[in-house]
Amino acid sequence: IASGGNGDVETVTVIANPTVSIAAPLKNATFASGQKVKARYRCAEAPGGPGLSNCTGDVANGQLIDTRTVGAQTFTVTAISSDGAVVDDTVNYTVLPDNRVTVTKVKGHKGGKLTLRVKVPGPGKLSLRLRAGDVAFSHLTRRPRQPGVIRLSLAPSGAGSSLLSRLSATGVTGTITGKLTVTFTPKGGRPRKLTIRGIKIPA
Repeated sequence: IASGGNGDVETVTVIANPTVSIAAPLKNATFASGQKVKARYRCAEAPGGPGLSNCTGDVANGQLIDTRTVGAQTFTVTAISSDGAVVDDTVNYTVLPDNRVTVTKVKGHKGGKLTLRVKVPGPGKLSLRLRAGDVAFSHLTRRPRQPGVIRLSLAPSGAGSSLLSRLSATGVTGTITGKLTVTFTPKGGRPRKLTIRGIKIPA
């Protein structure tokens, strides 16, 4: 750069800003509620740069990001060079509603009735299907509006009642062994299926 017409030439070196790269969470990633995801990122100074004074993310490198808060989330990493240049990089990710359920106190009763309790994490659709061999023995659908424990009772369906009638006509006694499938789809989330085998119901 020429200065003031005196023929002197001064050289100015322009140094680029530091860079940030985020390996996890990935941009627009989707995670299950409570999924363990460790942050992975790095900052780098520009060639010939003055060095980095700071490289920080919303959590420390290698620590777990927030997957407890449902919905759209962001993760930001900031690099600061020794000369004060600041560079941010932000990625968006989404946490889906919790779809995990717990089934307890499963009990079969005479006449084909099945009682149980299901703990749901929030509002959504709950579907239960009991099969005895090839027979769709009973089914039930509920739409819980809040988290909590639901007490449920499944009565034999048309096919289940027909099976019990046939067994009764032939004088068969004992128990029916069935497979219970519980599917919960949280509002705005993905379905999750739980299967319990060996359900015993008095015939």
